[in-house]
Amino acid sequence: MSQNQLFTRLIKRNVFLMFALLLTIYPGCSSSNTNKVHHENSKINSDVPPWFSQVPYEDVNYFYSKSKSQMSNLGNGVNYSTLQAKKSLSTHILKWKDSILDSLVNESKVHETKDIIDLNSLISKKVNDIVIDKSETIKKSINKVKSIEKYMFYVLVRISKKDINEVLVNEIKLNPSVHNQLGLSPTYQKLELMVNS
Repeated sequence: MSQNQLFTRLIKRNVFLMFALLLTIYPGCSSSNTNKVHHENSKINSDVPPWFSQVPYEDVNYFYSKSKSQMSNLGNGVNYSTLQAKKSLSTHILKWKDSILDSLVNESKVHETKDIIDLNSLISKKVNDIVIDKSETIKKSINKVKSIEKYMFYVLVRISKKDINEVLVNEIKLNPSVHNQLGLSPTYQKLELMVNS
């Protein structure tokens, strides 16, 4: 990765983190126009949306995450809930990634070398980045809380398993030492097949 790409990625990540911090610290700050925002796939009602309690953590093609929050500002509420859902999604995928790497190490009958530990850290960072960049909001609902001037925000996000699998496969391929150790394991072969399909 060139220095320009690294610098651009670092700036993008820092801007996202600063935005998240501002949403957390100043939930009431935004122009009055954001209270008039209409969101696609959103409606204001008084019930918990049925989809919210039926979301799986994953299926064959996607990882999912949901979030809810309560705020008085429509724009900030949707953004904050989306950020929380993405954090939760990243946490779930990192646990999944750890189990995959454990399987790769066990199937290959190798010890966890420094190269594998470094690879794990690198993949964790890349997974966080890709969740921020590529996860998509597929449902959102805004519900008015009775008797107070606040809203409940429900958000559902997802990311393609293929995108996550590509991170694992590509990073293993980029490290010849690790690839030689883990590349013949059945789990790696399965990941590679899913990426190439």
